[in-house]
Parts: sequence; C-alpha cells; structure tokens
Amino acid sequence: MGAFKTKARAVELLGRKQIRDSVTALSEIMKNAYDADAKLLRVEFLTKDTRNPCIVICDTGSGMDQYDLENKWLVLGTPSKLGKKEQVTPGGRPLMGAKGIGRLAISRLGQQMWMFTKKVDSEWNILYINWNIFENPELYIEDINIPVVYDKKLVEIPQEIAKLKSIQLENLNNFAWNTSKNLSTKEKIARQIRSSELDQDLVDDFCNIIEMSDIRQGTIIFSLDLNDDWDRYLDPDATTDDDMLAVRNYNRLNSFMTDFGKNESDFQVEVFYNGNPLVFSTGFTEEDYEIYDLRISGYVEHGMFKGKIDARNADRTILNRCNQILLHGIPVTSGIKNWEQDDCGKYWVKLCHFEMNKKNTGLTDEELETVKRRMEKAGGIGVYRDNVRVLPYGEPDNDFLELEERRSRSAKYYLFSHRNMFGRIDITSSENPNLEDKSSREGFIENQYYNYFIRTLQNLLIKISVDFVGDMNKKSLMLRQSYLKNNNAKHQEKEKLREFEKEQQRLFKDDKVRINDALKRNPFRLREFEMDFEKNLQQLNKIKDCDFTRYKELLDNESKIKAFRYERKESIARIKEELYIYMDERFEGQYDSVVLDKVAEFNEHLEETIGKIDSQLIADCDTLTKINQLKISEYQVEIKKRTGHSMEEVRNDLNEHLKKTKSLLKTITENARKNVKLKSESLNGKMNRIIDYGADIRGFERESDEAIGNDLLSRENELQVISKIISDPGWPDELLKVQERLGKSEEEIYNAAERIAKKIENRYCELNKKLERILARFEEDNSDFILQLTVRYNELKELNDTYADLANLGMAAEIVSHEMNQLFNNVYDAINQLRLHGVSQEDKYYLHQIDIGFRAISDRLSQMSPMYRSKNTYKKNVNMHDVLEEQRRFFENRLQKQNVHFINDVPRDLVLKISLSKIYPVLSNLIYNSLYWVADRKHKEILFRYVREENAMYVEDSGEGIAVRNKERIFDPFFSLKKDGRGLGLTISKNVLLSQGYDICVVTDSDKKYLSGACFKITFGSEAEV
Repeated sequence: MGAFKTKARAVELLGRKQIRDSVTALSEIMKNAYDADAKLLRVEFLTKDTRNPCIVICDTGSGMDQYDLENKWLVLGTPSKLGKKEQVTPGGRPLMGAKGIGRLAISRLGQQMWMFTKKVDSEWNILYINWNIFENPELYIEDINIPVVYDKKLVEIPQEIAKLKSIQLENLNNFAWNTSKNLSTKEKIARQIRSSELDQDLVDDFCNIIEMSDIRQGTIIFSLDLNDDWDRYLDPDATTDDDMLAVRNYNRLNSFMTDFGKNESDFQVEVFYNGNPLVFSTGFTEEDYEIYDLRISGYVEHGMFKGKIDARNADRTILNRCNQILLHGIPVTSGIKNWEQDDCGKYWVKLCHFEMNKKNTGLTDEELETVKRRMEKAGGIGVYRDNVRVLPYGEPDNDFLELEERRSRSAKYYLFSHRNMFGRIDITSSENPNLEDKSSREGFIENQYYNYFIRTLQNLLIKISVDFVGDMNKKSLMLRQSYLKNNNAKHQEKEKLREFEKEQQRLFKDDKVRINDALKRNPFRLREFEMDFEKNLQQLNKIKDCDFTRYKELLDNESKIKAFRYERKESIARIKEELYIYMDERFEGQYDSVVLDKVAEFNEHLEETIGKIDSQLIADCDTLTKINQLKISEYQVEIKKRTGHSMEEVRNDLNEHLKKTKSLLKTITENARKNVKLKSESLNGKMNRIIDYGADIRGFERESDEAIGNDLLSRENELQVISKIISDPGWPDELLKVQERLGKSEEEIYNAAERIAKKIENRYCELNKKLERILARFEEDNSDFILQLTVRYNELKELNDTYADLANLGMAAEIVSHEMNQLFNNVYDAINQLRLHGVSQEDKYYLHQIDIGFRAISDRLSQMSPMYRSKNTYKKNVNMHDVLEEQRRFFENRLQKQNVHFINDVPRDLVLKISLSKIYPVLSNLIYNSLYWVADRKHKEILFRYVREENAMYVEDSGEGIAVRNKERIFDPFFSLKKDGRGLGLTISKNVLLSQGYDICVVTDSDKKYLSGACFKITFGSEAEV
C-alpha cells in the first residue's frame, strides 16, 4: 500500500508562499478572531523605539486549551469549521473561514511567532514557531517539533519562554541541517532564535487585557522579524504618492478595515501604530451613494434583476417608465447555458455611475472630487460577503467585470466604465455558499457559480445601457439624453457663475493693488500736507509781528485771513477725501485682518491729523483776526482825534475832490485826441495814393498820442497816486497834504493842454508840406514805386510756393497715415487670431505688450495726421484727468522700465475748453523731458497737479531742476541743457500755448513746488474754464 508523505516545506507553501501579501495575511488572522466570537480585537504595530519590532494581535475570543492546540490548531486542514449544518459560530456569527489553513497566514507577517492563549478554566498555553525551519527541503513535517507548554501562570512566562527557545534550537540538530548548502541557513535561524526576546511588560499588558475581560479567555499572537516595512505603509511622514507599493498596501488595508465587523454590534476592532490609534474610513458611505448621475439598485435572483434606477435631473416621465419595467424584473442570464444549475444564489447590487465630462454631469465640483478621491483609495465596485470586503475585487487596478475591455470595443454601446462607476455587490455565506474563497484568499474559486455571478452582472449593465439609458438602440428609452440636456444647461450657468467669480477675483486683485499703493503713498502725502500747512500758517502768522502803518494794509490783512481760512478749509476737505482709504464692500470679507487693521489704523490717523490741522487753523485765524481788528480800531480813533472827523467822513470828502479832478483830466484828454484824429484824417486823405508813406502819418498820430501820454497822462498817474493815498492813507499827517497836491495838479493839467495843442499844430504843418511835395514828385515819376511793387510781388509768390509745398506734405502725411492704419488693422487681426487659438501664459504676456505698443503707435500716428489735427483744432470740453491718463498709458513702458512714479493729482472732474491737438504735444514734450532728467535719480517721480484758484496746472519732476539764471532762457530757440538736445521743444510748446491764449513759465520758488526738480506752470485763459 502506498501513502502520501509530507515535506516540511508544505507549511511554507500553504502559508508564506500561498498568501498574496501581508495585508491579506493580517486580514485572515483578524477573520479567525471574528470567527472565535471575540468581543475585542486589538492589533498593534510596534516598529519604533524597540529592539524587536513586532505586530501584536490580541482577541478576547474563545481561546484554546491543550486539546484545541494539539487536535485543531496544529492539525492542517482541520474540519473544525466544516460539517456544520449552518455556517455560523457558536455566538451566531457567519463564518469567514473554513479551510483550516488560515492560521498559516501568520508566517507571511513575520519569520517568528509567539502565541499565548487560554480558556476561561485554564492558565496560559504558550507556543513558539520559527517559520524558517520549514524551509529545509530535506525535512519531513514529522521531523520538526513545535515548542509548546500548557497551563502556565503569568509569572511563569519568562522562564517558560527560555525553555521553548531551547526546544526550538534542538530542531537544528537534525542531520539534514549539516549539509553544506543548509549550514548558513542553520546559523541564521540559530541567531534568530537566541535573539527572539519579548518585552515582559508588553506581554503582561496584553495578557491583562484578556484576564480582565468578561470571559477571561482569548489569544495573543506576537509576530517578530517582520517581512514587510510597515512604517513605509502606515507612517504618513514616510509614505509618498510615488511609492506605489506603499500606497497600494495601505489602500488595501483601508478597504478591508473600513467595514470589517461593522455588522456585529458586540465586536470592537482597535488598530494602533506605535501607540497612536489608526482610523480607517476610505470606503464609500451611505452619503456617498447619494452622489451619482445614474444609480442602479436592486437584487438578482433566479436569473432576474428586480430593482430601480435613479438619475439626477432626468425626465421624470421617462424615469418612471424605466422603473415600471425594472420593478417587474428583466432577465440577465444571456449567454449562460444551464443557468438554473449554476445559479450562485441571490445577491444585492448598488451601483453608481457619474459622467466624466464636467459639462455632462450633475455633480458639483466638490462631489466629483470626493468620488474620485474615494475611488483612488477604495477602488470602484467592491464585493462584500457578510459586510466584509472580498479582495481584490474592485481595487483601482482590478476591473473584474471587464468593463474597460468592453468599452474599448464600443464606447457608444457600452456606457459604463471601471473609471466612472463605484458601488457594492453584497453576498452572504448563507445565500451564496458556492462562492468559495481561494486558498490564497485572493477572490473566489472561478467555478460555474462564479461564472454565473460575473456574467449576470455584466448582462445587467449591458441591458441597462442599451435598453434604458443609451441612445444606440432605437427602442431604448434614452434616459441619459434627458439628464444630459439638463446637466448641460446647468453647466453653462455654473460656467457663467465661475466667470463672474473669476472677474471678481481680478477686480479684487486690482483693488488690492489700490489698497497697497494707498497704504504706501498716502502717509507720505499726508505728511507733505502737514508740512505745507505748517509752512503757510507760519507765513500767515507773520502778520501779527508786522507794524502796518496804512489803513488799506490792515483791511487787506483781514481779507487775507478770510481767504486763507477758506482755501485751507477746502484743501483740508479735499486731501481728506483723496487720502481716505475706502474698502470696496464687494471684497471687504476677502481681506485678511492685517490689511484691514492697517487701513483702519491709517484712516484713524488721517481723521486725527485732519482734526488737529482744522482746529489749529480755526484757532490761529481767530487770533489773527482779533489782533488785526484791534489795530483797525486804533487807527480809526487816531484819525478822528487829529481831523475831528471819522475815517469814513475824511475819505468821502477826498474822494469827491478827486472825482472832479479826474473828470477835468478826462475832458481835456478827449478833446486833444479828437483834434489829433481830425488832423490825421486830413493827412490820410492826401495819402490815399501813396500807401507806403502812411507810416509817417501813423507816426504823427503815435507821436501826438505819446505827447498826450507824456504830459496829460502823467497827470493821471499823479492822480492815481493821490487816489491810493486816499484809499490807503498812512498816519493822519499824510491826509492833510493831499488837498494841497490836488490843487497843484489842476494847474499843471491846464498848462500841459496848451503845450500839447501847440506841438500838434506845428507837427501837422510840417507833415502837410512834406506830403504836398511827395505828391508832386509822384505825379512826375512813379517808376520807383512800380519797382517796389514788383519786389513785393516776387516775395509773395515765393511765400505762396512754400505754402503749396506744406500742403503737399500734409497730403502725403494723410496718405501714409491711411496706409499705416491698414497695416495696424492687419496686426490687430493677427493678435486676435492668436488669442483665439490659445497661447501659453508666458506668451500671453508678450502678446499683451505687443497689443499695447501697436495701439499706442496707432494713437500717436492718428494725432500726426493732418485730418486728425484739423478735427481737433477747435476748442471743446476736455477732461484733463483723462488726458493725463492717456499720456500715462502712452509712456507706460518707459515709466515701468525706468521705475518712475507717475502721479496724476489733477481732479477727476476737471473739464477745460481747449484744443486737444495743441495741448497733446505740449504735455508729451514735458513728460519726455522729465523722463530724461529723473533717469539717474534715486526717487523718480513726475507730478501733475491743478490749482483751481489760479486756473493753472503744475508739471513737476524729481530731477535736477532748473537754475534761476536759466529761468528766462529756457524758452529761447536752440537753448538746451541736454547733451544732444535741439532746444526747440519748449520754444514750440510756449508758442503753441501763447497762440491759444495760454502761457507757460518756470517756477523756481521752493515754497510753490512739491518736488525738488523742474516745475512748469501752464496757465489757462479764463475762457478755458468750464
């Protein structure tokens, strides 16, 4: 008779070599604890700060005594869980293991094992295995003794451990270890056995867990010399996304642990990693199953699926028609021969499908991200037996339903994909006993029942896709089309909202720039305003220290004080409005507290500073007004004391006398000019034929007028001096001398009138005789006159040719301008086409710069066009702040390149009636000059400001400045301080402004300047004000 004999290597083949990985091994051992009706299962990974890293598995299950160890645990393939009518534990739990080799999975965890186990009525039983001993191919299994002792008290454990190590070493005395190829392995195992030490405190702690439990029984397993680097899997600081093995094993452990034992209320699972509890929650929750575009739920029984489908945003009528059919059931056994015999039993499905394209899905971005994140860790469609995950089904790389393969053949026909589906398929030990685990615990044995299970699932998905959801079958209810239409519409709304939010973010970014600029610049401007105010106030306060002796000066002081108060009040209100930092209500909640605090701090400082300045203004002006009014009162008292009359009475009397004298002077002057005009007309009548000699006549008129001016008008000046004395007298003595001077003036006026009359008569006679002689000569010979006319004609002809050339030049400029505009249009079209086709972020920047540059060149070219200039010659209302902003944009590249701060402090509401074609070149020339002079400065600024009281705009920079000696020469032709300057820019600018009734000058007084460099003042005429 023959018989099988078993080599020791069979243990290794059934254990370490059979189990896929350590996660599978751990799950198998945990299932054994569950099957032992344990109320507590504790797994602890102790890998750091210890000499012997280990995994401890402790459960308060049924435990084992000597009989159980010798007749069950140490017997491979024991039928202890088989042969029962119901596959349940004594505690009523469904059995998870039944092959009798699951205990060998411990060898996959570590190379050595210590086990402590007891029943309620026994002491501790200790078993020690070094799994490497079973690797010797020359040993039979009966050649190896398993070290084990029974019924030992807790205090006896340390000495019993030493005995068991000695027994284990004796296994190496077998002759099979003495061969040359096994000696090195023998030495390695011997070293392992000798160093196999347990921390007695740790052993005591776990033994106490069992002894202090309600039933005082259970099992503890210590796995040493671990085969895997669990730190790599469990330590969040060590695990990275690049370590695919670590990520995969952690996700597998997560998948198993998430639902393990959740169906038993009296089963508690605890997992610790170096003292820290681990929480597993990567599986799909009930809330997650509400995230779907399409959901299939129901059960398969006797070859029929009964259930329903749900679809977000689907047409309710179509959905109801689908479910009416599904509730009655649809067959799913296509392609399965003799399916009744192969039926694996009833199973439940809950499958969720989502659209991958964002415009097609009804899921929110957050929901979509949640599902994808879950699927990366837990996989897609999982299989659960008695609520415990059956691996590897549904793992990220396990497409057990072959969805992707089918979809690759026809994506339109097969809607569902492994990448866009998740869910669970639930089986039970009682309903599906023929779906058996493989010995390796890697899924089910692929028998006819497994084939039925897989094919019915595949058929279900195909039938749902073809007959109910998709649009490839003409008879399909086309449910998907109904919810895609609604989802697309909602996606468009979301996109609009997203674009709006994107625009809000852009505006917020701009607002941050505004706030940050204000926080940098406004404190400096506030300080400048303070210093300027203090300087002006000091100047005004000098009034009280001056000894004014004229009444009008005192009255003027009062007006100055009122004007100063009014102007400062306006400037205080204006600077407060300009410097106060307003927070846009749309973005206030987006600013961090630091920025909000800075803004609040500055605004508070601004309010405080403006308040102090305002109070000081009121106080100082009130004080000066009182001092001035006191001096006026003293003056009026002294006048009355000296003259016997009040100040007003004296002034009225003198003004009356002055009025009479002025009337006399006016009468004599008018008579003299009438006489001159009559004489001049007489002479002009004789000169009608001799135009070139009209200058003598005009000279006569001018000389006569000068005579009147020198004699009579000098009297008027005298009277004006007297008038000033009356209106602004010094101390009372001066008033007493006025009457005497008025009398002398009357006499001098009469004498001057006689002299002028004689002088005019003599000059008239002289010119009259001269003209009569000229007329006589002209009648005799006019050849010289004709010659002069010929010369003049040639000069006019040459001037006309010059004007014709200029006209031709203008026409050429217009033609060039037209052609250039066409080229610019081509460039703009090319830029827009590039934008439509999409460019990189970096290229977008350069494309934007090209666009800005060409638009600026186009703007300037249009200004050079004669047609443009002719259109803009006429004066019209122009917003000066906007004009300066256009200048800023034109010079933007130069400003950024030189890091120049362009300050436009011209009020936003300033409107002047001016000619754009005249003012544009002037402003451009001034900015161009400023950029030259600030180039080598540390602080580079160009400032435009407007003083409304002067109707003038100041243009300043922080450059070298203009010396006082060059103030008048700066506008002369060909005068320049630049190295290569032509000296024409400022000359032309001044002439252009003068032609419009405006003017420009250089300001060198530091009290009137804000910046240290050049300062030009452009004064607009009164007609420019709007």
